[in-house]
Amino acid sequence: MKIFLIGFMGSGKTHWGRLLSVKLQLPFSDLDTVIVEKEEKTVSEIFAEKGEEYFRYLEKEVLEDIVREQEHFILSCGGGTPCFFNNIEFMKKNGKVIWLNTAVDVLQERLLKERMSRPLIREIGDAELRLYISRKLSERKMYYERADVMAQALADVTIKPPASRLVSNVLAAPISDPDEIRRRLIEQVTGTVRWRESVAYMASQGVTRFFEIGAGKVLSGLVKRIADGAVGIPVSGPNDIASAKDALAAAQVA
Repeated sequence: MKIFLIGFMGSGKTHWGRLLSVKLQLPFSDLDTVIVEKEEKTVSEIFAEKGEEYFRYLEKEVLEDIVREQEHFILSCGGGTPCFFNNIEFMKKNGKVIWLNTAVDVLQERLLKERMSRPLIREIGDAELRLYISRKLSERKMYYERADVMAQALADVTIKPPASRLVSNVLAAPISDPDEIRRRLIEQVTGTVRWRESVAYMASQGVTRFFEIGAGKVLSGLVKRIADGAVGIPVSGPNDIASAKDALAAAQVA
C-alpha cells in the first residue's frame, strides 16, 4: 500500500501521517526531509543556492525513487509537490492520494503560531499571511482537487462502537455513536481542535496518564500544565510500546 498525503503547509500532513503510520503499521516519511538528507542542505538553502527549478527536478526524482524502492509507505509531500511535472497523476497511478483540505482560517491560525519555523512565510506579516495563503491555495487548488479529500476517505471507514469512553477533541466531551465519531473526525481534520479543554475534561474525570499515539511529545507539556500530577506518555513507534505497557501496568496496580 502506498499513501500520499498532500495539502498546504499547516494542513497536518505530518501529524496525520504519523497517526496513520501507527494505525496501518506502515512506514512514514516526509518528502522534504528525504530531500534534505540527500542534499545535506535545508530546503531554504537549496532554493537560495540552486533555485526552484533544480529543487523541483530533485523533488520529482526523489518521489520516483521512493515509489520504485518501497512497496509500502505513507508519504507526506510538500505543498507544491502535486503542482509540477504531473506529479499528481504519477502519485494517483501508484497509490492512494489524500488531500487534507483545510480551511483558510484554520491554516492562518496554525501558521501564525508556526511562522518562525517555516522559512517561506517567516518574513510575511500577520495582515499579509491570509492573503498569501489564499493566493497560493487558489494557484494549487486545481492540482489538489485531483486527489481524494480526507473527509471523503473518512466517510468510507467502518467505525465500531468504542469499547471504552471516547473523548472528542473537537467537542471536549465524550461520544460513543459511530456516526458521530466519524463526523467529529472529519471536523478534526478541517477545523480547530480543543486539546486544552479535552485534557481538562479527562483530568476532571480522574485520568492521570495520557498516551499520545503517533504525534510524539506534542501534548506532553500541555498535559503537565493543565493536569497537576498527570503524565504524558508518547507512543510514536515500536520502541515506545514497552514503556507504554509498563505505564499501563503501573496504573492497574495503583
